[in-house]
Amino acid sequence: MNNKQTGTKRKFTVALVLLLDLCFSSVQSAMAMTFEFFPASTYSADTAAMDKTLGIEGFIIEDFEDTSPLINGLSLTYTGNGFNVTQSSLPQVLVVSGGWDGIALMTNDPDNIFFNGIHPSLTTLTYSPGASSIGIGLGGFQSLNPPSDVYPVTDHRLYINGVVASSQTLESLAGVNWTSSQLGRTTYLRIDAGPNETITSVGFENIQSQNGQGLVDDGLHFDHLAIRAVPLADVGGSVTGMSPTRGTVTCRNVTTMKTVKIEILAGVKTWNCEQAGLVVNPGDEIKQSMSVTGSAD
Repeated sequence: MNNKQTGTKRKFTVALVLLLDLCFSSVQSAMAMTFEFFPASTYSADTAAMDKTLGIEGFIIEDFEDTSPLINGLSLTYTGNGFNVTQSSLPQVLVVSGGWDGIALMTNDPDNIFFNGIHPSLTTLTYSPGASSIGIGLGGFQSLNPPSDVYPVTDHRLYINGVVASSQTLESLAGVNWTSSQLGRTTYLRIDAGPNETITSVGFENIQSQNGQGLVDDGLHFDHLAIRAVPLADVGGSVTGMSPTRGTVTCRNVTTMKTVKIEILAGVKTWNCEQAGLVVNPGDEIKQSMSVTGSAD
């Protein structure tokens, strides 16, 4: 195991600005995001130690090691260059070196293969419940500057929440922590949202060629997606307009098919499904039903 760091993490904050013209008025939305890039040498087979270095301890992890549904709320979208596909699971497991955990990873091809010859312009990972931080291991980015070890292809652009994150390329943003490579690890990127901000998607674009030869294709791969979900509001409820004498509330997590029942005692007007034992994850569908008797206030 080699934990030697050949580079240093690079950290900076940018503001994403989106201007919308609505009914002759201008609305400006700004999102302050902090990026940290970690060099490929940060990788370690000791995943727990690596996660600590990357600042993603305790995050939800998608390792792309199987074809079962991705973590709840996560989807992959491939667009441009003739592609328009969204899916919530991988069609096959791709076992190849250069990942950031385990033995498998995902690529920027909807079929999850390498060397297809044609690749989407933009690959977007969407986490619909929203995250305060997202980390992802990158690999196989055959950059022009700095040039890849084999066949430099194109530089790349980062999107956050559907908006271009910076006028700079990913390569420029990462600086010395970027390793251009056909198959190896490139960098680990962690994005932290500012106060009262939420990350719902992260996208990676192959910048199109300016050499007159049409679109440029670069086969990319991704691994060890880490998500710190936005804290959930309490799952529960309350009664207004009456004073219960008795009753029952049923809390059901439709996603996990788990149910808890709560006995409502005389005078009690509130309840909390999670405190009663229901496990709830971001994006889960929850249903509550109740039967309460009592007198009107």
